[in-house]
Amino acid sequence: MRVLMFGWEFPPHQAGGLATATVGLVKGLLRVGTEVTLVVPFPVESNPIAGLRLVGAPELEERLTVHRVPSPLLPYAGEAQYREVFASLKRPRTGTRLVYGPDLFREVERFASVAAEIAAREPHDLIDCHDWITFEAARRARAVSGRPIVAHIHAIEFDRTGGDGNAEIVQRERAGLLAADRVVANSHLRVDPVALYPGNYRVLIDNSRVRVMDFKLRRGDREVLHDHPAHVLYVLEPFTIRFTFPDGRVGVREAKPGEVLFSEAVTHSPINVGETDAHGILIELKGERAEVAADLITAFTFITGKEGREDELKRELLALTAPTRAEPGALAYDLYQSAGAPNRFVRFEVWRDSAALEAHKRTPHLKASFTKRQEQGWLTDITLWKRVEP
Repeated sequence: MRVLMFGWEFPPHQAGGLATATVGLVKGLLRVGTEVTLVVPFPVESNPIAGLRLVGAPELEERLTVHRVPSPLLPYAGEAQYREVFASLKRPRTGTRLVYGPDLFREVERFASVAAEIAAREPHDLIDCHDWITFEAARRARAVSGRPIVAHIHAIEFDRTGGDGNAEIVQRERAGLLAADRVVANSHLRVDPVALYPGNYRVLIDNSRVRVMDFKLRRGDREVLHDHPAHVLYVLEPFTIRFTFPDGRVGVREAKPGEVLFSEAVTHSPINVGETDAHGILIELKGERAEVAADLITAFTFITGKEGREDELKRELLALTAPTRAEPGALAYDLYQSAGAPNRFVRFEVWRDSAALEAHKRTPHLKASFTKRQEQGWLTDITLWKRVEP
């Protein structure tokens, strides 16, 4: 598997939590055999250390490629901090102007343009990005390659400012999260709607069995992707809400006062598209749902590639593992290679139910993989099975 990562420079260039998280993630990926192409900005007033050793084990370094893009971008920096850094930069002696953007957002756009050029020449199976400044870079890379995006959230604008913050940054955060195929938060608070939107969710009861909240979503308001466990909603005011899901699906829910709605665990981004403010009592259920054996779907998928090109097919299939295992309905997703015919593979899959399998078929990463299989002439045979109980 090959990951194109838009992250942040390792210490000593840029220390801090985000840079530390980047180095830890890269080390972990290298140790499990993943190839990483890391694209990072570095301080424009200093030169990168020649031959910088990014990992402790020399045998891992051959799987790491680093592109350092000269840029004044800093993790967690806002517009004021960027202007301060930009103003301090020395002008070239020739009298020419600096190429860096004159404001934070134009520099983000410049960095994203460079990212698209790198994506066009660096082979990759997955795009990984960290916080809003790198989200646009990931989106541009996907426009080039069609590969899925994993967006890591370390802090959002609300965290950094303690309030509404910069409206442009908030909009870019939302756009990046909605574009991602999967969102990974460094804290559960980043996907908890109460932490994200304390004005929309007022906790009434919170114990080991349930969390009961007074829920409101004003007309026209939107919430970014977040999680709910299985829950019940008692509707107090009528509403029309459009939901966007991680796989790109969109659904609209209309409800009247007095209705009682139930949902299994879900990740979604809602927007109130109705004429009234939404209002209800939301009851989240705690504890894992027991899996019903009768609902489980088992799939054996047989894939046959070209002889002598087994490694190419294996990389393509392994690239599906991480994003698919992250899907809420995936209970097992394992790949096996034939010991006697290395160009033959079988995927063992277990899905919570048929709806989970259908949702998987609609994901961008699976669609992109099937397109490539058709182009390469790789054969795929999917068979479905049900467990037989004695």
